[in-house]
Amino acid sequence: MAKEAGVAFVGALYIDTLSDATGPAATYIDMIRYNTVTIVGAPR
Repeated sequence: MAKEAGVAFVGALYIDTLSDATGPAATYIDMIRYNTVTIVGAPR
């Protein structure tokens, strides 16, 4: 889908689940932080 839209795929985001306790999105705040860093760090 990203290719057809002409955008770069930057990686998976956490949408409606958290990671396990040792993952990057163990809490809601961690999930928001992880997704924000992933989106902001995307190549332009």
